[in-house]
Amino acid sequence: MKKIMLNLFIMVLFFGTTSCDNDESAEEVSITAADVAAIKTIIMSGDWYISNYFDSENQLTTDYDDFIFNFNENGTIAATDGSSSLSGAWQLKNENSDDESSAVIIEVHFSSPDTFKKLSEDWEVEKYTDSQVELRYTGDEEEGISLLTFAK
Repeated sequence: MKKIMLNLFIMVLFFGTTSCDNDESAEEVSITAADVAAIKTIIMSGDWYISNYFDSENQLTTDYDDFIFNFNENGTIAATDGSSSLSGAWQLKNENSDDESSAVIIEVHFSSPDTFKKLSEDWEVEKYTDSQVELRYTGDEEEGISLLTFAK
């Protein structure tokens, strides 16, 4: 009887401590040239706000709290807070047009004010859904990594 209990205990211990990875759905998905059309359709649909902006060392989300952004088909981007409007430019492209697996980039450009000039970068699309687009800018060692998320 002791031998059966010991074997049972060993089996429970063995199977209890080994597990399979149940988080297979969290697999990283690369954004490629095949995603450009879908991202463009999503980004041009409706009003967006900045839900997160971390500029390598500083959390800057609150600088844009009141602004709604619209990405227009003609390559302009409009930002308004209800009392003032700002205009800039945007473009969606492959980082390397000869390589289907290259990163997808959203170029954003605002010429003023300084707060919006900070958004003027070539942002790599990290993730996207119908209601959120997560972007990343990797500068040199001094600039560091910036993260920008637009949400609906």
